This record gives sequence, structure tokens and C-alpha cells, in this order.
Amino acid sequence: MKVLSIHGYKSDPYNSLYDALRSNGITDIVAPVMEYDTTAPGILFAMLQRLYREEQPDIVCGSSMGGYFSALLSATTGCRALLVNPCMTPYIILPRLGAKNEAFVREYMQLSAHLAGLRNAYAILADQDELIESHDFTAFLLGEGHSIYVPGGHHRGSSLPLKELIRDYGETFFAQG
Repeated sequence: MKVLSIHGYKSDPYNSLYDALRSNGITDIVAPVMEYDTTAPGILFAMLQRLYREEQPDIVCGSSMGGYFSALLSATTGCRALLVNPCMTPYIILPRLGAKNEAFVREYMQLSAHLAGLRNAYAILADQDELIESHDFTAFLLGEGHSIYVPGGHHRGSSLPLKELIRDYGETFFAQG
């Protein structure tokens, strides 16, 4: 199985999601570096679309901002996606984190229109996420039965039992079709 793993804002490709995938025997992982502060969202998305076409992964996984881009890829290609505490409203969250590039924020708003096509994704959501106050939008968008809430979980993937969840729900997350 090949996975395209997309890290979050202020994170790196070799994060807790990457570790959880590897600990569950998934070793064919494409994990690009995402330069969120210096690269326009549309350019990042085009780079990920190209990478998706070239690598042809079985699933796209992402955490936080990487979850947002994984959702965009899923919505536009139909690929399966696993989202971990996805930042589905970056145009709201990034300014709170100090983002100063108004053009980037506006571009995130435009890209988000693609999310209406999201149909083939699952999410692992922390119920005490201190960065994203509510994952209700994500759960609604994905539909019933496509979200797992982690009691006591926080935004950082290291606060979540990702290894165990991927082990226990892997057949659901990674099933083809």
C-alpha cells in the first residue's frame, strides 16, 4: 500500500501520523515538505495534485493543514482520505495563528469550494482540540459513521492513539472503493 502523507502547519513530514502508519506496517509513504508560510495555497495544491498523479497512492492522509489538503485531493480526485484533526477552515484558523498574508487567506477561501465534493474520507478527531474549537463541520461534511472522536485528545497528533486507531480501523480507513 502506498500512502501520500501531508503534514500540518509548523510541523514536518515525519510526524506522529507518519510514525503510526509505519508502526502498522505501511512503509511506502510519500511525505512532501509543505512550505505553508511561503508558498501560495494554490501552488501547494497544484504540487500535491501533480504528486498524486505521479505517485498514484492508495490513500491520502493528513493532519491539521495536511488534513485540509488531503480533503481537497479526495474531493477533486475521489481518492480515499484519512484526516487527523483537519483544519477545514484555514481562512479562520491561520489568522488566529498570526498569518499575515491576506492573499493566502483569500486563496484558502476559494480552494475550500472544492470541499463540497468530499465523499470518500474518514477522520480522527480530538474532542478537546485546543486549536480547532469544534470539528462539527468536518463530521457533518464527512457524514455519519465517518468520524472517530478521541476523548481527551488534543490537536497534536502525539496526543492521539493513532497507532492503535490505524491498527483497529485500518480495514475501514484503507479499504478500496
